[in-house]
Order: sequence, then structure tokens, then C-alpha cells
Amino acid sequence: MLMPFNLRLQGPLHIDKALAQSSMFPLDSGVCMPLFRLPSAGPICHAERPKMPRRELPVELYDHILDYLWDDQRTLLACSLTCRAWVPTTRLHLFEIVVIRGPEDCACLHRVLETSAAGSTRVADYVRDISIIDPDPIDRDAGVQPAEESTRWLCRWMPKILPKLKRVECLRLEHIDWELLAANEGTKNCILSFCPGLKSLHLSSVMFATSDALLQTIMSFPSLNSLQMAYLVWWGDVSDSSAHLPGQDASPENGKTIIRELKMDSLYDPTVVLNWLLKPPFELQLRKLEWGSSAQPSQRPILLETLRLSETTLEDLRLAVWAETCELKRTCASSFPLPRSSLAVLADVNLARFPRLKYLDVGIQNPLVARNAWYPAVPEFLAMISSTRLREIKLRFNLFNTSDAGLDFMDWRRMDEVLVFLHQNLPMLVFGFHFHIQLHPGSVMPNVACALTSRLPAARAAGLRMKVVAGGMIREGRGQAIPDKEDWIPMS
Repeated sequence: MLMPFNLRLQGPLHIDKALAQSSMFPLDSGVCMPLFRLPSAGPICHAERPKMPRRELPVELYDHILDYLWDDQRTLLACSLTCRAWVPTTRLHLFEIVVIRGPEDCACLHRVLETSAAGSTRVADYVRDISIIDPDPIDRDAGVQPAEESTRWLCRWMPKILPKLKRVECLRLEHIDWELLAANEGTKNCILSFCPGLKSLHLSSVMFATSDALLQTIMSFPSLNSLQMAYLVWWGDVSDSSAHLPGQDASPENGKTIIRELKMDSLYDPTVVLNWLLKPPFELQLRKLEWGSSAQPSQRPILLETLRLSETTLEDLRLAVWAETCELKRTCASSFPLPRSSLAVLADVNLARFPRLKYLDVGIQNPLVARNAWYPAVPEFLAMISSTRLREIKLRFNLFNTSDAGLDFMDWRRMDEVLVFLHQNLPMLVFGFHFHIQLHPGSVMPNVACALTSRLPAARAAGLRMKVVAGGMIREGRGQAIPDKEDWIPMS
């Protein structure tokens, strides 16, 4: 990933100075050479300027070298002032990702765009990814800052900035009150129309007046192929009636909007959104699906339908589900059927139908009030894997109770058998166990790596590469984070 060009960190003076310098290339050769000492010459005075030796390396090789400097902004700036041929690559790394967190950032970016507009290497041509973030959502929620203030700077600056950015491919909106922003028709239309070729839309902590407003936002970008939504809420039109669904002619020129990447995490009602995406003008050909909602029984059918439509294309699957009704722990003598909880969604998904799967991430959240967690569906879920392309599996557990850190929530003998089976079919597979444990004050972080080592003897003997990542939080005050610790399980 390329290093974001954070306007707030750079500061207006640094940007203006760097931009002014980067626009100056006084030599016809395209080089602005610093003074240096030649091996066979004496000191060089300021009146002497050696000739630039003829360039022998191809530009492609220079570009390859410059790519290694993607996170070194100071060196990239120096390179951009050295040779015209290096400017496109250096500016792409410097300006590809832009993050705006308030009016100061907007003013700074606007000056940069205006200053470079007359040159042959306009900064606007290099911006591909732009994030627009409300800088003070906490103050607004606490009543310290009026809600109108949080959108006033957007209404002032977005019409000046966004129309200049014609090559943006990814738009990220975070902590935005869209209901309030939409009251300014000009600003709303500017955001929804500045780049029809937008390919990726990320919405995080955005508030809409109605579900239709969310639909309008998504449909404003007909070339969209990646849609990521997290913590979205809306206040009305939550029914999934056909009156709120897009029609056959809803997309410009009656074309299809093919979604290849989809993330849905903690939405107010994900079934409403999926109902839209399963109908024209949308078409799901998912290569990546990230589902972080609760997987309640009412959501399960449409989630399973989404997975069914993606069986031949899905390469990256990430599921996070809550064990809302904790399953009773089976004893050796018991023969009664276990009650189905929300984890039953794992039993309903047949991984044998996903031949292109390369990455699998399954997260299980155990409720705070639950005791004696028991997850029989997990090993059988993994046992159905048939893809020969799979390279990494992550199994994540969010445990609220220290007692669960004893790992008695799963049939580890069966899990050991499944891991051996996976290693035999996928010798390059890396399996990761991730634990996030909530601790009471004074508690000690359990050694889950040691506990797992003794429970997986066959997988260790087979040579499966397994790692354990354990961290958590101490539940005191606002919480004290315990950093993750990574351990590799030794092979026997």
C-alpha cells in the first residue's frame, strides 16, 4: 500500500514550498543538479556546474528504483526536483492518497491544486484515493460543536476541490452526517457526480436520513466494483419492499454495475442493502466478501444467497459472527442435539463449493453474558474446504470471559484431524489462531500458545505451519489495551 499524503502532517508551508520548487526545472536537460565533487577534480566553486552525464539507464528502471521510496516523502521530494523524467513516478507516490480532515487540509490542498494547474505535471492528475473525514465527531456527539459546523467546511470546499480531481478511483467518507450535508443540494451533487468513473466507495460511520439516500449514493457511481460499508445508520424507509428497490432502468445507459468486492460491517439493516445489490442494475461477481454483521436468523438467508452467487468467483472470504445464543457444552455421555445458535451459519456454508478460495478469515464473538461456550460447527466448517489455492486461514476468537481462555470451547481432537487433512491437501497453508481476551483488573494474560501446542499433536507432527496471536484489553475505565503477541507453534 502506498503511503498516504497526509495534508495535516505536511502543513501548508511545506506543501507550498515543495510544490513551488518541484515546478522549477531550469535546465533544458531536465536536471537541477546539486554541487558535488568529482574524483579527479578539485573543489567546485559555485560558478562551475558540471555537465550531466548522458543517461544510460532506461526510465523503467528508474521508476522501479523510485518505487522503493514509496514511504520516504523527503527523498521523493528531492528526486522530483532532480529530473523531469522522475516527476510522474515521484508525484504519484506523493499525491496518490490524500486525506482531508478539516478546513485547514482543504485550504492546503486547494492551494496545491491551483499552483500546479498551469504546469505540465498537475497534482490533480495524480490523486487516485481521497478520504474525507469529519475531524471532530466526538465533540459533535457530545454537543460541544453544533452539527451544522461539521458540514459547513464541506459545503465551502468540496465544490472547489472535487471537480478538479477527475482521476480519482477511490472515495472514502467517514464520520459524515449525510442527512445534514444533503440539505445543501450543490455540495451533495458535487460529491455524487465529480468522478463518474469511480471504482471504489468506502462509507464508514455515515448517517443517512433514509435507506433510499444510501441507495442513491451507491448508484451515483455506475463504474463501481468495490463497495465497503461499516457502521451505517439511517432513520427511515427500513423496509425491504419493492417500492425501495432499484428498477431495471436505474443505472445510466441501462448498464450493469458489477460488484467484485463487498464489505458489510455493523449496518443498521444489511438485508435491505443486499436486497438492492441482488437486483438490477447491480450484479454480484464477488472476489472478496467481508461480512461483519450479526448473522441473525433473519439475515442468514440473504447472506447464504449472496455466497451462493459467488461460489465460482470468490477468492477472499471473511466472516465475523456472534454466538448470540451460546450452545451448551456437550459432555461425553450426552446424546441430545445441540441447540443451533447464530454460528449455525457456518454449518450452512459449504466451503467445498468455493474452488477459487485463497484466503479465509473466520471471527467468532462470544457474548459477555455467555458461559461455557461450545462451537462444534467450526471444525466441520473447515473440513469442507476443497480449494487447492488456499494459502492462509485465520480463526479469530473474541473472548469476554477469562474462563474461556482455557480453550474448552471446541473439540480440539476433531480440529487436530481437520488440520492434518488440510495440510495434506495444502502443504503451503499457514493457519493462524487469533485471540482477543477481555481481562478483569489484576488478571494475567493466559498463555494460549502453550495450551494450543498440547492440543494439536498430529498437526504439529504433520508439519503444518501454525501461529498464535494473542492480545486483549483490561476492562477498567476506558480500557487498557494489551498488545498482540505472536508465537509460532513448534513442529514436533
